[in-house]
Amino acid sequence: MLYEIEKASNFSAVVKKGGHMILKDRNINLKINDIKLDEIYNGINGAVLVWNLKGQVLGANKFFLDLFDFKNSDIIGKGWNEILFSKIESKKIFEAVEAFSNGERAKNFEYKVIKKNGDIVDMIWSNTFIEDGSVEEPLIISFGIDKIVEKDNEKMILDLVFKDTLTGLKNRAAFESDIFPFINSNMSFTLFYLDFDNFKNINDVYGYKYGDLFIQEYGNRLSKKFKTSSIYRWCGDEFLIVEESIEENTIVERINNIMDLTKEKWVYEEIEHYPSVSIGI
Repeated sequence: MLYEIEKASNFSAVVKKGGHMILKDRNINLKINDIKLDEIYNGINGAVLVWNLKGQVLGANKFFLDLFDFKNSDIIGKGWNEILFSKIESKKIFEAVEAFSNGERAKNFEYKVIKKNGDIVDMIWSNTFIEDGSVEEPLIISFGIDKIVEKDNEKMILDLVFKDTLTGLKNRAAFESDIFPFINSNMSFTLFYLDFDNFKNINDVYGYKYGDLFIQEYGNRLSKKFKTSSIYRWCGDEFLIVEESIEENTIVERINNIMDLTKEKWVYEEIEHYPSVSIGI
């Protein structure tokens, strides 16, 4: 395979027959000989649709066909505005493409796509122009991602960053992120710091498995008791509770709640534990 890199000043992409592709951006020309284009776009973890400015579908990758339950014979050569999108969505897409072709900056768009069985899938799309040397008008490649899947992925990433994996509570990173708005805006709040007394004995006597089980159970107790407060697992056997109120009566009430909740006997299998906790404010 041969690669030629040259300086370029304009943005365009040209695909010519015979497997010869020249891809240009504002900085680089990348010339690839004997490339198998179908292997590239079928390997993408997203829907890819190739069409012309008339809306005629010229190609779709396997991901697209599987997601929307179509076969190539269902869509190739047909207008996507007739089988994939409603009239309203079709108009929006043509307007977006026209704006893009007139030099406006490319951006992502959200469109609803109709599956073969009539179900609707919310998709996030981006469009790229391709000039085919064998035709006068350009082609458009649309790259789509399932909006629900994308949001699930975003949530999963946020959970990994801001959630404690053992308890499901917010973690130290979440606390540091949440507390800055209070500090920057000089908002008053009460911070309760909880640290278990002699927690190490559980791990030493019964093993770390039971120590983890106790921390999980205590995190559940806190969540159920303080539904309107922000609760964090700081680390190990340390927890934080943030309360927006600074009223003395509320603080005293929260301390009593914590003490009552903590002194409840913890029982698991044949193990009985009577926890105690130190509280800092």
